[in-house]
Amino acid sequence: MKRQTLWDACYAADHKLAAAFADFRQHDTPVTRTTMSAVISEFIESLRPLIGAVATFQYEARWRAFEEALARSEQLAATIATRRTVDAADVEWMDEVSRELQRTREAFQREETAMKTLLDQVGERDEHGEA
Repeated sequence: MKRQTLWDACYAADHKLAAAFADFRQHDTPVTRTTMSAVISEFIESLRPLIGAVATFQYEARWRAFEEALARSEQLAATIATRRTVDAADVEWMDEVSRELQRTREAFQREETAMKTLLDQVGERDEHGEA
């Protein structure tokens, strides 16, 4: 596959991801969540031939860790919402889950920055015919 075709696929996946994310932020529903998950998987796959398997794996692993922490946070919120009272153990549990969510969000943001930097470097090399 020609490099330009790979870049075109990555750009298209990136645009779809931005649109899906905007839709998800506006309307957090099972449908938008499923769409978001499918689109980010497509974007991740579009990265592999450009930045390599290792960098893509690291990016995906950080994303999945954040996604799982977000799901745990939402599950906990739903569980707590059904209780009549909240005790100190519940508060501690909520704090722990919140800290985990923050850690995984920050780790994903760092990985996303690293991925974008690498993608820019690969793009520059491709422009100069060094791929």
